[in-house]
Amino acid sequence: MYIDRRYFCVELCTMLACMKCAAQPPESSTERDAIRMPSERADDSYAIFSLLIPSLQNTKKEYLVADTTEDPSRQAFTQTPIARSEVPQSPITRALKGIEGIVVDVPERRLTQFHQVQEDYASRKGERLRLEPKFNMPLPYQLMDSKLMAEYERREPALGLVTQTWQVDRKIARHYRGRGPLSRMSEVYFDRFRTLGLVWAVKADDCLLNWYAFEKQDGRWTAASWKGLGMCVQA
Repeated sequence: MYIDRRYFCVELCTMLACMKCAAQPPESSTERDAIRMPSERADDSYAIFSLLIPSLQNTKKEYLVADTTEDPSRQAFTQTPIARSEVPQSPITRALKGIEGIVVDVPERRLTQFHQVQEDYASRKGERLRLEPKFNMPLPYQLMDSKLMAEYERREPALGLVTQTWQVDRKIARHYRGRGPLSRMSEVYFDRFRTLGLVWAVKADDCLLNWYAFEKQDGRWTAASWKGLGMCVQA
């Protein structure tokens, strides 16, 4: 199925994704066999994470971040980014070739690197990385393991639905008030020389999920504003 976000029903998919998020509690790092991030990818990955997380969270107190990365290929409604220039115009051709994915307006100057990022993503599917406190962000942050994430979910009813058996844990609600919301992310997928990075992320409170692109220029990472991807608003 070919997906163009101009015709994509965001409201429906957000609702269904939230139902999945609420129904499935996070797994522990042990259960998910998380591994340590390769040292050669660490500096660039944490630099990108440090740009992305503040954009996803509106807190003035503390950022909340899952302590392991996610595998986007196993997440509901997650499509692989593909370049618009490579998508056939004919719907019949698209269907026959089985082309599917999120259509992204990739600048021509970045097509080669974009293809390498796609290859990196394909080769690393199934991996989950254990994150360490190596972020550089303007506020304190908390790495959330499975126990803390389960506690976080008890601060309010999922999707705002209250049942007769559910009760607010006032102590937990008070502790997390003004913090977060919790963010979950994939690892960062890179081109060969790590000048382009793509990362998938979701905010737990509203289950808004998206891909984000970052470019490295003059040794510094910045968010890329490519149509079709999420917008990372940098401070």
